[in-house]
Amino acid sequence: MLSEEENSANNVDSLMPGDLSRPQLRLLHDAYTVRFSQSGTFRDVVKELLKSSFLSPPIDKDDKDAIEAVRFEKNILRRDEQFSAYVEADWRQRGLWPLPGVRELKLPAERCALTVDNGQYVAHGYIPSVDTYVVLGVHSEIRDTMNGFGRTTPVRNFLASKNKQALLLAQCEQKIRYVTDEEDLTALKKQLHWAALPETNTAPKFKIRIPGERKLVPVFYALFTFGQFAENLSVDPRSLDQLPLLGTDSVEEQFGRACAEYYSSFYEALEARRVWTFNQIFRALADERDVLGEMDAADLSPVQHLLIDEFQDISPAIVKFVTAAQTSLWKKSGHAIQPTLIAVGDDWQSIYGWRGSSPKFFMDFHKYFRGAPKQALQLNQNFRSSANIIRAAEDALIDLRERMEDKLRGVAESQYKDLPTPVCQVTEFKSDDVVRVVRTLLRKKQNGERVFVLSRAKLDATAKAVRNAFRGVDESDLLVTTLHQSKGLEADYVVLLGEIRYVGRNVLRNSVYLKAELASSAHGRERAYDLAQQDEALRLAYVGITRAKQFCIWFAEPKSEGVFERLPRRSDYSTRASVADVASLAEQVASKESVPAQ
Repeated sequence: MLSEEENSANNVDSLMPGDLSRPQLRLLHDAYTVRFSQSGTFRDVVKELLKSSFLSPPIDKDDKDAIEAVRFEKNILRRDEQFSAYVEADWRQRGLWPLPGVRELKLPAERCALTVDNGQYVAHGYIPSVDTYVVLGVHSEIRDTMNGFGRTTPVRNFLASKNKQALLLAQCEQKIRYVTDEEDLTALKKQLHWAALPETNTAPKFKIRIPGERKLVPVFYALFTFGQFAENLSVDPRSLDQLPLLGTDSVEEQFGRACAEYYSSFYEALEARRVWTFNQIFRALADERDVLGEMDAADLSPVQHLLIDEFQDISPAIVKFVTAAQTSLWKKSGHAIQPTLIAVGDDWQSIYGWRGSSPKFFMDFHKYFRGAPKQALQLNQNFRSSANIIRAAEDALIDLRERMEDKLRGVAESQYKDLPTPVCQVTEFKSDDVVRVVRTLLRKKQNGERVFVLSRAKLDATAKAVRNAFRGVDESDLLVTTLHQSKGLEADYVVLLGEIRYVGRNVLRNSVYLKAELASSAHGRERAYDLAQQDEALRLAYVGITRAKQFCIWFAEPKSEGVFERLPRRSDYSTRASVADVASLAEQVASKESVPAQ
């Protein structure tokens, strides 16, 4: 009989993300288990991925966070033993530590096990089977409890822990698992369980970080989503074992090989069920050797005149479908039918590159669609936000690398009076402070007005606190959601949570960008995806701020390379402010009182 822990480790449903249906996820999982049982090559590479899953992703030494951590190295080392003991006590008090399968390091000589330069840093545990040290960190869920340590604020203690994390993952040569939250600890439990089992043909069910990314997801789901990214870029996932840039036997190379094998099994499973994905449909309709070749002009007549909205978020796969289908219609009609295409979009709101879209097809429209005029028709008037909101949001785009030339912005006459500083930035806060500000806005707002609370991640701890505090409040009054899900929506008052940035290097996605020929010659070809995502972080901040009609409050801990950090601390349109000042201002704004200049 299996123990409760073993049953949990074998429970696929407990691993499943929430953005696909249960039958869809079951199909993904079955494709994984079938491949594991049938392919020795796949088994070998999955076992290597299991071993690598114990390690926290390394950070480049030239990463801004790593460079900043080196600046504080002496201070980190001086306080490390005391700080580490305080953090461990917090985890222990919550019943999360110690962890079965991890040997506790108790003696001072063995605790100071991690070496950076000539300094010895504290590790809390050790996993002998994979020669990996475990370090407990301060995550956002327990950040507010850090008042008791020293004389600094919880936020600064949280940032001090982040500095240690960046220092160790960039500079330490020993293997490290830096545990950042309870989810990570749960994932480590499952990894330990599967690593301890004797070798069988049973596929291990564990969570993994796709190399270059931070989010923990089930291994079968990681393989599927990376293949989807490749498909959106019109790259066959079965060719991912032949990507450029990947070092021999690197984790990235192993993951690419696993993904190629997985998709062979996945496509077979789809064919057996007579099911097609949308990407397969687009691919077939873009290939004269496939379904497109069997269609005549009458079959293709629905694509004669197309209007595509949100064109800045189109993917290469859909561009190939549109151009191939319209070209085929033109040819099969004997050139009698001239297809047309109207593309509507805003390159400043392109925020889905992580999914495989690219604004370059919109910005360089005439290069991809023959016959299109080089000069676009610009709709410059903004009818949502006040003029000062727009100007504050544009501050986020100052460092944008790629943008449409000669782009002008105007603001239509607004029903809202411009506030002197409509965007406030708050750096020192607790979750309770955010809840209090949101409560003020809800209490003082006029009938018909809305409040949005937007975060980059659905599981953001502060967003969770807001949800819990306002359960039962109608969405017509308060919507708590992600920045991406808010696109196209608007509210009178917007509260943004967390820094927005892209850091690090994603060798896998850079390689797919290169294979898909999306790497621009104007910038580093080998970091094309990374550079595109740095631009996208700026655009995401712009989208978040411009959801507001009147007033936007941004709560975040500034981080190097972050958009929040780069915003002017004081300008004509935005300013840094304390929680007390923001709470007072929120009450005045929502009450429609006169607001003095800050």
